[in-house]
Amino acid sequence: MTVYNAAERAHVRRAEKDQRDAEIQRKEIITNLMSTAAGRAWILHLLEAAHIFTSSFDRDPIAMAFSEGERNHGLVLLNDIHLYCPDQYILMLRESNERHTASERTRRPNTNGGDQGSDAEPGDDLDPLNGTTLDTTH
Repeated sequence: MTVYNAAERAHVRRAEKDQRDAEIQRKEIITNLMSTAAGRAWILHLLEAAHIFTSSFDRDPIAMAFSEGERNHGLVLLNDIHLYCPDQYILMLRESNERHTASERTRRPNTNGGDQGSDAEPGDDLDPLNGTTLDTTH
């Protein structure tokens, strides 16, 4: 194995080629992961675990440095997502919102007097044009 020498043009060209190849591979990995719902959910889990959406502040400087290190890795991943597939990022957030909304709906106690399987919300039986109650006995 030869030692890298920045004075050698051949070494510089090889390093540039290796960098381009790594960039292509990185793009392929990110776009493949973000192309499926399961991949997007997994990526969002990684981003949340890296605490990129929260502050890293801690009174303990060692704990804060550790949190910032985790956050930095998450921000690098987020940057790649924004660079290679920004539309999939938006889709990932929408899917997450739908999952949270669905889980909230199943956890919320039924207060409308209907059976547990009812998805009706208060006011669902109102006519949107004039606010009167719709006749649903037909």
